[in-house]
Amino acid sequence: MTAFDERYVVSQHYHKQISSRLEGTCEWIFSHSAYRTWVSESFPDEVSKFLWVCGPAGYGKTVLTARLIEHFKDSLASPMAYFFSSPHALSGGQPSDIVRSWIAQIAQAEPDTLELVRGYCERDGAGSTASESDIWSVFHSIMSQKRNYSLFLDGFDEYTRLDDGRAQFLHKLKKAAERTASRIPVSSRDESDIKTELYPDTSQVTGYVLLQCRISREDVRHDITLYSRSVVDKKLPKKDENLRQSLARQLADKCEGMFLWIKLQQDHLRGGKNGKQLQDIVESMPLGLTKTYERNWKTI
Repeated sequence: MTAFDERYVVSQHYHKQISSRLEGTCEWIFSHSAYRTWVSESFPDEVSKFLWVCGPAGYGKTVLTARLIEHFKDSLASPMAYFFSSPHALSGGQPSDIVRSWIAQIAQAEPDTLELVRGYCERDGAGSTASESDIWSVFHSIMSQKRNYSLFLDGFDEYTRLDDGRAQFLHKLKKAAERTASRIPVSSRDESDIKTELYPDTSQVTGYVLLQCRISREDVRHDITLYSRSVVDKKLPKKDENLRQSLARQLADKCEGMFLWIKLQQDHLRGGKNGKQLQDIVESMPLGLTKTYERNWKTI
């Protein structure tokens, strides 16, 4: 079934993200009302449930997705597949490869799905690589089995929005998932074309439910506190406890909910500086990612 083989190894990206998660973080999602509705066993009329996890850059959406995958692996028996978009999109990949990867993952776990895929590959006229039309056709056939699939998609906004490709993909995905009692979480930034397809709309009767989890600073406040302290402890292990606590608090207050901002600042915390110098360094750190990137480029 080489025509449907994964184009890159998604498990490597999953393990990279889950290993970077700080113990005790990402747990807030499990008490969020949208998540609780999405994860419940209630599927009226076998509707599928989409959960759009959206938030600004640097809010930890990818690590959060990895935590959800880990949780599903440990606690739920439904067949699952996942995809991390960022490395794939940056290398020029297309959204259709997301479905290709999902198909390959499901086929590896389910013998009858493997036979279904093999049948497509062995039919007359089949090429060495499945066309986009073939990919969606096979995906529809798999989803029609109604096995409560859980399909995770992280960082979808990393793909270019050229020619409405992202919106078209999401539209096709919703159609394929209609009334299949599946769960599909999608994480991305809040961008208009994605919002058009995934924003909850109770005025229409469809074969799927759209739910939204918009990440706020309050949601990640506890995680930011843990993360900022872990960074300070790692960079300044020999400094006084009170100083480290103070610096961690400064970082948490300035980061505006962005884990990435703290990560980009950590190399400026040097053990050779005294307490006053370190506090001044944190105080003078630029706000936001754009100014931080500009500052870092100037120092290269």
